[in-house]
Amino acid sequence: MKRYLITLIYSTLAILIVAYLFRIMLWDGSKDLLWAGFWMHIATYIGYSLLVKEKDNRMMYPLMILVLVVLLGNFDFNLPIMVANAIGLVIMFAYVAFHLFVPNYLDKTTVPKLNTVSIIVLVICALAIAFKLLKFPMVDVLLLVGCSSLALLVLITGVTKGLTPKSKT
Repeated sequence: MKRYLITLIYSTLAILIVAYLFRIMLWDGSKDLLWAGFWMHIATYIGYSLLVKEKDNRMMYPLMILVLVVLLGNFDFNLPIMVANAIGLVIMFAYVAFHLFVPNYLDKTTVPKLNTVSIIVLVICALAIAFKLLKFPMVDVLLLVGCSSLALLVLITGVTKGLTPKSKT
């Protein structure tokens, strides 16, 4: 059950990344998809905290970020879309980086070279989003590749959490 819930947490995080991509691209319905993915992510964390007996104490850090996002989403600050997207970018990258770079968060990761690939993909994604926010021309393909590979990387990380490597005998 623990591995299933961990995979579900990382899967909903991948959905959030794709929804944020849609939001940056200013596609219709992106805000609804973002909030639906966000609440699914919260629900999986609640399920994990209720059903798993031996919890990771560091689970409080992502939960505090999720509470912060709920508070920011419920108050109307009348920010320009570019500023709101930049704030969302910083929060998303901190949140995703925590899930990717802490190898034993929720369970151990056994994928070799995961940190190296994670850094490369995060840099590509950050550059693409920054270029999009600065309205550079023809950056949509880089943005699609960066965010899609980040979502795929998060999904792979979640699926492989808790797998034990095969011994060489």
